[in-house]
Amino acid sequence: MNYRLKRGRALLQNGCWMMIPFSIGMPTATVNSFHATSALFYSFIPSPTTKRKDFRQRITLFSFTGDGERGALDITRREGLFGGAILLIPKTAFADERPTSVSEDFGLLRSTSELKDCQNGALVSEQAIPGAYEQICMGLSERTVPIKMSGNRTAMLRLEQDRSGAGSTGMAVWNSSLLLTRLLETLEALQPGWIKNGNVLELGCGVGLVSLTAAILGAASVVATDGNPKVVELASRNIQANGYADCVKAQTLSWGLLDAMDNADQADWLVGSDLTYNAANWRVLAESMATIVKQEGYILYVSLGHAAFDVNAETQGFLSVAKEMGLVEVVHTDANWPFPNIKTSLTEVLLRECVQPMEHSIVSLANGGRVMLLQRKSTQKWTKSR
Repeated sequence: MNYRLKRGRALLQNGCWMMIPFSIGMPTATVNSFHATSALFYSFIPSPTTKRKDFRQRITLFSFTGDGERGALDITRREGLFGGAILLIPKTAFADERPTSVSEDFGLLRSTSELKDCQNGALVSEQAIPGAYEQICMGLSERTVPIKMSGNRTAMLRLEQDRSGAGSTGMAVWNSSLLLTRLLETLEALQPGWIKNGNVLELGCGVGLVSLTAAILGAASVVATDGNPKVVELASRNIQANGYADCVKAQTLSWGLLDAMDNADQADWLVGSDLTYNAANWRVLAESMATIVKQEGYILYVSLGHAAFDVNAETQGFLSVAKEMGLVEVVHTDANWPFPNIKTSLTEVLLRECVQPMEHSIVSLANGGRVMLLQRKSTQKWTKSR
């Protein structure tokens, strides 16, 4: 999605929006008569591969220093960057749900509510980019996600993100992790205490959202793992910043039998989301799952598709490989079904209880979602209906 800035002029519309062009030779920009306490700052930085006037959307929060009437924005120099623009959006604009458009010259955001959604844990539509996907919220340096607890209480998680540079795929909140988080909350509401005092291990932890949610809901211990050391460092910072370092730890874990042996038979609940998009990794992922989960434990996995991905074909393909590793799917008619209060599939629970009405189009564009509950084969007990 490219945006064109004609003539590169500063823009102020209705006292709400201000666009400040900058060049690589100008490391700071001074902002006059703009309240520091009421603004969010977003950068729109051009892609090195595009022409000078073509601006590719990259959104990053900037630091602001000043007395509320005057201040300076820190603009980081980047390799191949010749210039860009800063868009200032007052926080007061977030109370307005009406669609807003700055101008035809600078038609950047569909609505202020889209940015508001980034800070309330909402699903946000994705756009395909070469070799990956991205969404507007991924450019924020921090996201806030509310976690529903028992007794109508809510915990607010503040999660640092860093989607700058190569190898940063796991360093942002993805829709699939939000859905898994909501599924954990919903299971707690429908089957109170299901995770209480259990040992949880997450594969592909990203920023640590799901692991932190498991701790909030009562897990005795949680291990957040990822194969990327930078992702693990980020998750560790989020765990520390949110005050759960006593029961959640982050560690590097590459998939495969050899590395998984260090955590063999450790997890009562092994959780993960959006891990099966690459068929080349199915075998090592299944080896890790089958090794790490306890004999009587469960694997709870959520997959949310992407454009051009068939989520059902993806999960069925992985399930065929998982069966070779001694894993089988558990359904609500099985004797080992751990949620006696739930009489339907977890996929139905996910789509019915965990997706808000306005988000159904986003899930539909992503080709739907699927939940798998797996267990080691030797512990399976089937009912006659199977």
